[in-house]
Amino acid sequence: MKLLKFFENHFGILASFGIAMGLVMGQFVDLSNIADKVIILGLFILLLVSMIKINLLEFIKDFRRAKFITVLTLNKLLVLPLIVFFLGQFLPPQYLPGMMLLAAIPAAVATPGLLILFRGDVKVGLVLAILTNLLVPFSLPLLFHYTLGSEVSFDIISMFLFLFGMVFIPFLIALVLEFFTPKFCKNVSKYAASIISIDLFIFMMVAIAPYSKELVGDPKTALFSTLIVIGLSLFFHLFAALPYLKNRDDLVVSIVVMAYSNVGLAIVIATQYFDSTTVLLTVLYEVAWCIGLIPMQRIFAKRKS
Repeated sequence: MKLLKFFENHFGILASFGIAMGLVMGQFVDLSNIADKVIILGLFILLLVSMIKINLLEFIKDFRRAKFITVLTLNKLLVLPLIVFFLGQFLPPQYLPGMMLLAAIPAAVATPGLLILFRGDVKVGLVLAILTNLLVPFSLPLLFHYTLGSEVSFDIISMFLFLFGMVFIPFLIALVLEFFTPKFCKNVSKYAASIISIDLFIFMMVAIAPYSKELVGDPKTALFSTLIVIGLSLFFHLFAALPYLKNRDDLVVSIVVMAYSNVGLAIVIATQYFDSTTVLLTVLYEVAWCIGLIPMQRIFAKRKS
């Protein structure tokens, strides 16, 4: 039990250690054949545990904050990527698609799990994770078409069905478990933060390992791309924080949605539709994503007074 508590209290460091382990393992072991399956399973567990922690039966009966959710959805899928598009005009053009992609992807499936760790509004986080992931197959192609003039033929239907399944299946299972096995759900809720911390460690390790040789093999390109993703991450935090500095709960939700988004989806899209520079940016953002959890934990993970 003490070990689980240790993982919960140091989840940012644990996730970053997963990145380091992935970089090392990727030099010796080829995980590319199992990476997609492990990542999907990891996301599934994150969302399922988060939904059990929320107690969906009560959540469905009592839901509010529609205006806040609408504003954050528009900011995430439209306003933020448009701002990044204009800022990206000052950088070499090969980096612009990757920057746009990182700005335009939806809230992470892990959003409710992160808000459990940061003691934020998990219910609002769940709605934002579901809503933005279901809308992004339609918003992303339009955004790229009207900004970069991209004629990339995104497979909208497949993307939507995959994301719909990722959020609907855990939702359905959580409802069934809460109705028929309340004691089991109570135990899961008790250790939810520890389970999520371990899941993040495994997820990051497996997600980064297939790209280890690319990151280590070209250090100069990787260094410049790292500076770009660090700058993007800092900007996402700033953009998210400024409107909500006086409200702690809204502040943490906004930051998680804007700066800790669905990078796994970005990597998949970049691999299928874009060049190696875009793939490199999305993979490196996983590193910034994990490292950012460490200061976020110090600021937000303490119990609210």
